[in-house]
Parts: sequence; structure tokens; C-alpha cells
Amino acid sequence: MNKLLLVSPLLLLPLALTAHAAPPGSQSVREVAVVDLSSDTRAHAELVHEIVEAIDDSVGYAVKDIDSVLNAGGEVEARNNIKTAQAFYRAGGAALEAGDPDEASLQFESAARLMETAYALLPEPEQYDKALLQLGAARLANGDAAGAAQAFERAALHRADASGVKLSAEAKAAWEAAQAKVNARPLGAVEVITEPEYAEVYVDGRYRGISPTTVAGLREGQHLVTVEKLGYERLTAQVTISSRGLVRSELNLPAARKKLVLDQLEADLARELDALGSGNTKGGDAVRQVGSLLFSEVGVIVRVTGPEEAKEVDMVMFDTASQRLLNRVTVPIDWSFRNREAVRQAVAQLLEFDYAAALGAVAGPGPSAGGGGSVLGKWWFWTAVVGVVGAGTVAAIALSDDERPPPFANNGTGAVVLNF
Repeated sequence: MNKLLLVSPLLLLPLALTAHAAPPGSQSVREVAVVDLSSDTRAHAELVHEIVEAIDDSVGYAVKDIDSVLNAGGEVEARNNIKTAQAFYRAGGAALEAGDPDEASLQFESAARLMETAYALLPEPEQYDKALLQLGAARLANGDAAGAAQAFERAALHRADASGVKLSAEAKAAWEAAQAKVNARPLGAVEVITEPEYAEVYVDGRYRGISPTTVAGLREGQHLVTVEKLGYERLTAQVTISSRGLVRSELNLPAARKKLVLDQLEADLARELDALGSGNTKGGDAVRQVGSLLFSEVGVIVRVTGPEEAKEVDMVMFDTASQRLLNRVTVPIDWSFRNREAVRQAVAQLLEFDYAAALGAVAGPGPSAGGGGSVLGKWWFWTAVVGVVGAGTVAAIALSDDERPPPFANNGTGAVVLNF
């Protein structure tokens, strides 16, 4: 039996904006802003890092770079350096293809130098490694064997992956020789200390723990240490590792430009989380601000409490446009032996839900987080709704079990009839 639904465009617009899914064959990715309300301890920082990684690794979700938003205006030079470096990298590739290794060397060297200055903000640290590998190849093609070896050794120190870089047979041999030479160097370590403490520490683009921490097993030579903590600027320091003694790297992180805004947002979110329950399934202005201030359609609020052997991890997921609670998972985790698998299972549970149903639509059979099997979860439904709302009409929608995309017809009265 067909069912007729008369819906005002003003009512459909919020759902259209938040529940719209991509057509079949494409992958819709929702950006997630993760806000941590936990007290500032090493264990909590470790746990939240694992939560962020698990969300970012999940199909259909990508973690929003909140640091760039909080530091808006303070990272302009670094971001401009990255864009310029990427342009140099492309120019170097073009010069190498055109048979001009001298010009290619200049371009790749400029790209690598600029990437070093903005390493903390590189979207993919592998870009720097590729610039070094291409620099080595260009120098070798230009007859500079010593300069090529130097570039290749720098790349080897960063444990670069050359599988995605086109190298000649001669360049491959030089790269392998550089790897063997670097791997024969003695090992050293760096002690990373930050103010404030409990910042995430990365060495050569790889996560190595929470500060203060000592990172061992590094080959002698120059490495890049990056530290980041929500609400503070991201910093990178060059350190020269030696086997003769422990190297110490102390970094003072300036507050982000919008740290006071973040502090107030966290306090407001804590009050709104405490008010959930007893039939209340919506956040308030603070949840909405996660979307408007952090430019994210989904917010995950994390709060970790309890002793190390019995942590309680509370994760609350909101649609920021409607402030509606999407899902909430509260689980105990024994963090005394760093149970990362338990964290990933909890995140999988958090993300396992029907997005359209969570927004109040009619739930139906079908995959979770993809809109469900009801008509309200179909991509063509929301495409039609957006068009209808844009025209300022009232949609008359006849629902049935027929899954085929419907013909659309205007009946001449200002309403659109969707026949199923």
C-alpha cells in the first residue's frame, strides 16, 4: 500500500543537509571533530590518541584537523611554505622528465627545505621522504654522486618508502647502498620534554608516545621531532642523534590562538553531557558550536576517568547541525597493559549505527551508518528533497516498498509529486 507524506521544505532541510548520502558507487566520508574532556594525564592522552586513530581508520569517517582551526591565522606562513614546496616538487618532476637534472635538483632541494620548515603541518610526512628520494635521483643524473648519497641517506634515516617513486636502475642501486650504510650506523636516543607535558611525540612522522618520553633505537644522524597537543601550536625540531649520549629536546608549546574558545567550549560540552539522559537525546549550543567553530558535521566528545587498571571511557557522538545524539558508548578498559584492541572495539561499537534512524528518520533494514534500508536512507530521496527545498515547494511523497528511483512530476500547484 502506498503512503502519502506531505512535508514542509523547512522541516526537510535539516534532514536533507545532515542525512544526505552519496550515490551508489561513491564513498561518502563524514568529518569528525574529536574533543577530549578528560583530565590532563599521560594515560588519558594515550587513550584518546588511540581513539582518534581508530576513528580515522574507520571506513566512512575522517578525523578533522582541529589544530589548524584553533591556530587559524597563526600557521599561514607554514601552510604557504607547504603549497610552495608542493609546486617546487611538481616542477622538479617536470624538469626530470624533460631531461634537465640540474633544474630538477634545484627544485627538489627547495621543496625538501621548505617541507622541513613546515614539517609539523605536512598532511603526509611521506611527501618529504619522496622529495629527498627525487633529489637523490636528480643529483645522480646530474653527475653529483656525493650529493645523491647525502640525499638518499637522509631519506634512509627517515625510513622512506621508495616503492611509489620512479627510480632508474642506477638510482635504485645508490638508494640501496645508502640504506645499507645508514643501517650500519650505531643507535642513539632522544629525550623529548614539552611544556605543557603530555603532548603527542612523533619522530620522522611516526608516533612514538606521550611526552615526557625517551625514544630509542634511532640511527645516528639528523631526525625531525614533532610535538602536538590540542589547544597549542604544533612544533618541529631537528635533532642530531649520537651513540655517545642521550640527546635532549625541550619544546615549549605556545597556546593556540583560540585556546580560550576551546576551554569555554569544553566546559559547556561537559555540562551538556551531564544533562543527557532521562529522555534527553539532544545537545545544546556547545554541540552546535563543535560544527560552527570547528567546521565539522560530526562531533565525538570523549571523557576518560578512573584508575589505570579500570578506566571508564565515555564516547558521545553528535550530529552538530541538529545537535541530535547519534550514539553513546561507555566501556571499562584496563589500560595498565595498554589494551589497544579494546579501544578499537569500543570505537567500532560507537560507529555501528543507522545514521538516518539516529536523526529521527524511519529506520529500515540495510547497512549501518549508510542511511538504512528505508526510503529516507536512499540517496535519490535526499537529492530530490534538496531540489524541492531549493525550489521552495511542498513535497508530496508517496512511499511504497518499490526500491526504484521514482519519476518526478510537478502537478502545477507548486507542489512536487514523487510517484513510487
